[in-house]
Amino acid sequence: MLYPVLAAIGFVVATASGLVGGVGPVLNPFYLNLKVHREEMVATKAFNAFFMHLTKIGTYLSFGALDARLLGFGLIMAIGAVIGNLIGRGWLARIGEKRFRTAVVWMMAFSGAVILVTS
Repeated sequence: MLYPVLAAIGFVVATASGLVGGVGPVLNPFYLNLKVHREEMVATKAFNAFFMHLTKIGTYLSFGALDARLLGFGLIMAIGAVIGNLIGRGWLARIGEKRFRTAVVWMMAFSGAVILVTS
């Protein structure tokens, strides 16, 4: 059973995300190697991100790192994310599994390149 391993990996990635920012693509190779289907992968990542970001917001609020203005910006971004997810859901249903996996690998490479160039 791989679930404890995935939970441990998720814990490490969430902790790193809290310290340095977005590290979401780090989990993609694990999902791809486990042959997780595209809808399951997107849903799992969305579920994890939702609760991870709720935890971050609570932590940042408790330490005084978020004010009402920044929280408002976050709300606007959340509305945009919901709209983007609704649009993406339709696209996801129309593309095949192989094309989805190829797109994920290219996006991981692109994200890595952006991190290297901007660091």
